[in-house]
Parts: sequence; C-alpha cells; structure tokens
Amino acid sequence: MRCLICGKELDGEIQICSECFAEMLEKDPLWYCRDFSVGESIPDILSRNSVLVLSLGKEEEKLIDGKSIKEALNLPDEPMFDDASSVFWKINMFMQHMGIGAFLEDAEYFEPTYEDIGNLSFMLRIADRMQGFENAAEEETLCRLASVYYFGYISMEYLRGVSPDDMEKGRKSLYSRISAYIRSAEKIKPSRGIAEINRGFLDLQIHRYKDAINHFRRVPDLEKNPRALTDMGRAYEGMEMFESADEYYTKALRIDEEWPDAWEGKASAALSMKRWGAALQFISRAISLRPDIARTHILQGDIFLRQGLYKEADSAYTSALRLKSGEKAWIKRAEALYAVGRWGAALQFVERYLLVFPQDPDGWRWKGKLLKETGEIEKAKEAYEKALSLRDSADVREEMMSLTKHS
Repeated sequence: MRCLICGKELDGEIQICSECFAEMLEKDPLWYCRDFSVGESIPDILSRNSVLVLSLGKEEEKLIDGKSIKEALNLPDEPMFDDASSVFWKINMFMQHMGIGAFLEDAEYFEPTYEDIGNLSFMLRIADRMQGFENAAEEETLCRLASVYYFGYISMEYLRGVSPDDMEKGRKSLYSRISAYIRSAEKIKPSRGIAEINRGFLDLQIHRYKDAINHFRRVPDLEKNPRALTDMGRAYEGMEMFESADEYYTKALRIDEEWPDAWEGKASAALSMKRWGAALQFISRAISLRPDIARTHILQGDIFLRQGLYKEADSAYTSALRLKSGEKAWIKRAEALYAVGRWGAALQFVERYLLVFPQDPDGWRWKGKLLKETGEIEKAKEAYEKALSLRDSADVREEMMSLTKHS
C-alpha cells in the first residue's frame, strides 16, 4: 500500500501517510474524501461527485449571482476594521444563501454542492485571515463559520485510509477552530443567545452536562426558546435525570408543538424509563414532522427492539438506511438479528457497517461477538484487538477473556 499523495510505502489499509495528512490539515483543515481506492490519483479523486472536499488551500472563485466570491467580497489588500465589518456581513449573507445555519446542530442537515464547496473554501480562508477583527462581525456570522467547521468535524467519521491517531488529531484541529469562533461570538454582546446555545451544544458532545446547562441558562428568554429548552432536556437526560429531561422537552413543546427534536427527546426519555407505549407515540410524532432524519427511525427501531419486536425494529432500521447518515443502522440491524440468533446474517451487516465506519470500536466489538458465536475464535480475537486499539474498554477485555472459556 502506498500513500495516495507522496507514494510512500505504507502498512495495512492506511492510504495517506501521517506527514501528508498533517500537511493537509495545516493547509486545508476541512479536507476529507470518501470512497477512494488504492491507485487513484488525487485529481481523479477530486473529480468524482461521490467525493466531498472542503479545502481552504484551493484558490477557488466560484460564482454566486453572476459574481465570483472574490469579486463579491471585495477584500482589500490590507483590510481595516470598517472593511472587515462589511466583509463579514457579506460572508454571513452568502452562507445564509447556501443554507448554512448559525446553530451547530443544524450542520448535520447541510448538503453542499460542489459550487458550495468552492465558495466555502474561499470564504473560510478569508475569515481565518480576519479573526483579529472578530468584533467587526455579528454573533450570527461567527457562529455560521463555526457551523461549517462542525460540518467537517462530524464528517470525519467517514474518513478512510488514515490512521486512528492521525484522525484524532484532525478532529482536535477542527474542534479547536469551532471553539475559537464560538469564543469570538461569546465576546460580542449576544442578541439571540446563539453563541451560548452552541457552546452548550459542544459541551453536550463531550458529556459536560452541567457546563452545558449553565450555558443554556444564560440564553436570553430561555423559557421562550424551544431549541435551548430541548438541549437542556438532553443535558439532563445525559445525567440520567429522565423526569427532569421530560419536563424541559414538554416546555419546548408548549412553545412550539411541532418542534421535532423535543418529540424525539421525549421518546428517548420515555425509552429510558421503559414507558414503551409513550415512547412509540412520541417518536411517531417526531417522524411525522421530519420523516427524512435517519436517527429518528433508528430510535424507533431501538424502542421496538427493547420490547422484543424484532421484525418491527428491523423495518425501522431499514427505513433509516434509505436516508442520509442512515448507514449507522447497519449495526442496529445486526443487533436485532443477534437477539434472535441469526449470527451469520448479523455478521454481514456488521461488515457493511465497518466498510463505512472502519474506525468505530463498537463495530469491531460487535464483529468479535458474532465471530465468537459462529466459532471463529481466532478471528474474533483479532476483531476485539482492533476494537481495543481504537478505544480501550474493560467490557471488551472481559469479552476477550471469555473467548478462552468458549473455545
């Protein structure tokens, strides 16, 4: 195996060496691609529509409304504060035009075109040059910039051909850029509490639930903001305070009874409290309001699975697979088949899952569990060792120890 960029000889399935990946992260921190194969040149990779690239280093000048981004932003050679204010305003308008939300959690719904990618590359590069002028930008502008980086951050899980250590460095690099823009937004007198909501949302992702709650409580007019109230519910749910979580989801729905995230939250809390009927009712409402989100169908499948309704669970997971980011349902289908003893079929689904998420330790753990059941002890051991190399876990070590007894 050789590095796709420099041609250096590599071991295993790694296709981009550490040095080239580090250089890409430095020059193009949102660069990533999907579905490339050994032997393809970088130009070939970039020319395919199935490959998504966000590159800050490319001199792209795509068009919006008949003008290139370079012309439209009109960045002076030595920008002053007043110039920066105007440029930030234009960046915000163009990002809004592309459908980029100011809230981080909306990044998962963003589906950029190739033209969008070129435009973003140029705008982000300009914005990074102007970070010293953050007070010239509004809270919303800086949060939109953070949202684009968050899109790259969550997309890193699809990255292939890079070592786990290099990928983790890449995620940290993107996370630091997200945080930098949110910190800049927090310094500005908030008008809508967007920065506080985003900071709380980031804390949710790293399980700092109490910190998240403190940020949400500082949101202006919290009791009138269904998004902030829903995220408060998620924080309490993370602390396993399910009744409190449900109270905040209910508060959000009193403001907007068609807020799908709140219905999804109520379903999740009800599932944790084993209120199966209520959970199904709530998740059905969430799906009716927003049927094209894979995770709601996955949650519906989890509710069925917990009740032993394996056929219904598999149907819900299959629905998720037809949607964006639905690939995570492969491992859920495997779990449902495992519960009824169909280990061979479950193993096939885990293999499909690992094709998309080769760096997920849970996928390798499930592969080990299923290989153990089918009697392939040595292969099961290899799968468990791979899981441990990605994330050390006492549970996985315990399952590995049981292999000796099983054999």
